[in-house]
Amino acid sequence: MQTSRYQLVDSLYGPGTVGAWLLTICAVLISWSLDTSSRRKDTISVDFIAALLLPIVATSHLVFQIARLPVSVQEAVTSQDINVQKYGSALEAPLNICETFSMAALLLAVFCGPWWKSDPKWTRLGLVLVVGLLSWATENVMFAMVTMRGVDVADTTLSRPYLFFLTPIVTSTWGFLALCIVVWASLWIRTRVSLKKGQHTKRDLENTPRPWVRSYVLQNVDQSGKITQESMERMNSQLERALQMGADLRRLEQQSRNILILSNITGVFLPIAFLTSFFGISFSKTKESTNMHSKQFFLIPNSNGSMSNLDQILALVGGIIVLLAAVRRVYRSRVRNEQISKVRLRRSSI
Repeated sequence: MQTSRYQLVDSLYGPGTVGAWLLTICAVLISWSLDTSSRRKDTISVDFIAALLLPIVATSHLVFQIARLPVSVQEAVTSQDINVQKYGSALEAPLNICETFSMAALLLAVFCGPWWKSDPKWTRLGLVLVVGLLSWATENVMFAMVTMRGVDVADTTLSRPYLFFLTPIVTSTWGFLALCIVVWASLWIRTRVSLKKGQHTKRDLENTPRPWVRSYVLQNVDQSGKITQESMERMNSQLERALQMGADLRRLEQQSRNILILSNITGVFLPIAFLTSFFGISFSKTKESTNMHSKQFFLIPNSNGSMSNLDQILALVGGIIVLLAAVRRVYRSRVRNEQISKVRLRRSSI
């Protein structure tokens, strides 16, 4: 009976494959936080691409399965019939991946901020947000098709509870996204207004007398007896560069303040959301999770795949290699920094 229930779960969601994916996410977090070179650069590494690939595939697979379900989604997750439960298990496997990355994306987004005396990593953050929102969209699909139709977490036969059963988390997430949009829009409008004021200031400066230009001209007259065209062009170009540099500095200053405001809002919300999500799905219970005697880690979907299978072993070994490579890069970056600091200390002592 246990085997027939998971016969529709793809081997992609086996314990070895998912375990390797979790280790890859850990490797990315280690590189972005401890590697002194990677944490300052907005680079896209192979392990980061691998961490994004599985949730993208899982999201597409889940939507495909929902569209081809022979029964309704709420029946698939609540039925006691083993022939219907296998459809619920097939949905649960990619849903598990999507929800796990929804929480992991919160941590990844924090490490893309302007920390370690560097600018925000916009490329990394953009990819994390796109894939994270794509994964979170599956939670909202399940929320609309299951929770909003009266299905409670205690009525399901899923192996663990999911975030779409926790209405406060779903609503608070959408509230946070709405807050970010409002703050971003207001900051953008404020920046545009300040830039327009800067343009008016530039025109005023161009139309006002320039005492320092007049004195520079008089110096040229006294020295050479005439004003050359070259000196006038040089003075105009210097003034244009000074005005442009002032406008660029004002723009960068305004953008830095905007980024700092959004970073502070995100830095407060994301850790709280991560902890709330983690403990919410850990302490809630379903019928199946109460009756199950399996001790499998709750972030790994239940399937017919076993760690005795060769493909799962190879996948897990690949994840371990990726993690060890990240640790090795961190160690080498620390050694390199120590050597550079020693060389600088010697030079300063000479």
